[in-house]
Amino acid sequence: MVLSILIASIANASVNLIAFAQAPMPVSGAIVTASSTSGGSGSGTAISNIQGLYNITTFLDSGNYTVEALATGYIETLVQNVRVTAGQETQNVNILMPISGAISGRVTDAVSGTPLRSTFVAAANTSGGVTHGFEATTDSSGNYLINTDLPTGVYNVSVFFAAGYISKTLTGISVTAGATTSNVNIALNRSATISGTVTDSVSSAALSGISVYAVSSSGDFVAFGQTNSSGKYTLNTDLGTGTYNVTVLLPANHIAKTITGVAVVAGNTYTVNIALDPSGIISGRVTSATNGAPIAGATITATSGGSFGFATTNATGYYRITDGLGTGSYIVFASFGTGFNTVLGVSVTQGQETSNVNIQLTIAPSGTITGRVTNSTGFPLESATVEANGLSGSGSALTDSNGTYTINTGLGTGTYNVTASKTGYNALSQVGVVVTVNQVTAQINFQLPAKTSGRISGLIQSLSTPIPEFHTEIYMLVIFIAASAVIMFKKMKSAQFEHCRPL
Repeated sequence: MVLSILIASIANASVNLIAFAQAPMPVSGAIVTASSTSGGSGSGTAISNIQGLYNITTFLDSGNYTVEALATGYIETLVQNVRVTAGQETQNVNILMPISGAISGRVTDAVSGTPLRSTFVAAANTSGGVTHGFEATTDSSGNYLINTDLPTGVYNVSVFFAAGYISKTLTGISVTAGATTSNVNIALNRSATISGTVTDSVSSAALSGISVYAVSSSGDFVAFGQTNSSGKYTLNTDLGTGTYNVTVLLPANHIAKTITGVAVVAGNTYTVNIALDPSGIISGRVTSATNGAPIAGATITATSGGSFGFATTNATGYYRITDGLGTGSYIVFASFGTGFNTVLGVSVTQGQETSNVNIQLTIAPSGTITGRVTNSTGFPLESATVEANGLSGSGSALTDSNGTYTINTGLGTGTYNVTASKTGYNALSQVGVVVTVNQVTAQINFQLPAKTSGRISGLIQSLSTPIPEFHTEIYMLVIFIAASAVIMFKKMKSAQFEHCRPL
C-alpha cells in the first residue's frame, strides 16, 4: 500500500514537472516578417525581444498580411490573413513555434578523411509546394549542425561551393521534429583544377581582373575565377571528370575568347593559358539632327557576327567602344528616347581605333522639368520616381542621392501633372506645370510625407523546453525520487514486512 502511494506520488510529480517544462516560453531573437497578400507592396520586419514580444511599426499599408517567424532551433511558422489598418495596431498576433528537428554530421575529404572547415551545408525538403530547410557551416573539425526549420520529413542534404571539391547531395535523410538525425556524414571528392595565366597576345602583359569561366559540355557554368595582379587564375570547384570550355567574357579592352575541349580527370591539375587579342575601338559623337546639340546618355551598340561592344555617350555626346571588337565590318546602332539611327559598314581592325563614327538622331524636341524630392524634414529621398504626364507628352526620372531629378525627353509644349512617389511615402502631385520645348521648368520640388503605417504586435513562444534540458533536469529529478522511494520501502520491509515479497 505504501509503495502504491509512493509510485502514484512519483507519477503525479512527473506529470506536473513535465507539464511545467512544456509551458509556453518566450522566443527571443525571432525574425518576424509581415508581407502583403492583398496586392499591395507593404512589408515590415521586427525582432522579438527577451520576453518574446515583437512590434512591426513601419511600411504596413492597409490590407491583409502573412506574418512569419523564423528563429534558430525552431520551425518557421506563419499566420495568414492578418488584417492591418493604417494608423491602427493589430494586436495579439501570437505565434507558437514548434521545435525543429536537427541534422548533424561531418564533412571530410573522401580520400584522406581530412575534415573540411568553413564548408556550406544545406538541408531542403519541398512538400506540397512549401519548402523547409536551413543551412550551416562546418567548424574547424568539419562538423556541422542544422537545427532550424526542419519539421518531420525527408530531406536532401547538400554541400555546395566547397573550394577544391565537387558538390554532393545525400537524399532520403529522415528527420523528426524535436530529435536529431546524427552521423549524416559527407565525404567530398576532389575537383579537377584548371589554372593558368591570361595575357595580352601582342605585348604578353599579364591582365588582372579578368573573369574566367569553365562551362560544361551541356552549356552550364560550372566554375568561376578571376585573374590576380599577375594575371593568374584558378578554377578548382565542381570540375568532375569530363570536357569543358574555358571562356573569358567581356574582358576590358580585349576580345572574348574560348578554349574548347579541355578534358580533365577529377583530382588532377591542368594548365590552360589564355592570350587575349586587343579589341578594336569605335569612337564618335551623337548629336541632334535638329540643332546639332550633343545628346548625353545615348546608347551605342556595335555588332558584327558574334562580336559586339557597347558604350554610352558622355555629357558632350562623345562615346568610345573599347571591348569585344575583332577585325571586321560592323553595324553601329544609336538610340535615345524615341530617336534611333544606324551606321552600316564601319570597318574595324583589332588593336586600332576607328574614329569619327558620328551619328545624328532625330528626336522630338522636349522641354525639361527639374526639381528635388525630400521627406517632410527636408532629407533627400534617393530613387524616388517622378513622372510627368500631359496631352503633349510624358516622361519620367529617378532622383539621385541628393534627391534631384531631371526629365528632359518626351515633353512637348503644354501643361503636365507631375507626380513624385516612393515606397513608404505618400505620393504627391503638382498639376498645371507649364513646359515649353527647349526650355527648363525648374524648382518642381516635393516634400513627401511618410505613410501612416499600420502596426502588428504579438508574442513569439515555443511549446516546451529543449529536449536536452528535459533529460538533464526533470528526468534526473524523477530518478532521484524513485530511488528514494525504493530505499524507504526496503527499510520498511526489513523492519516490519519481512514476510512480504517485493513487488
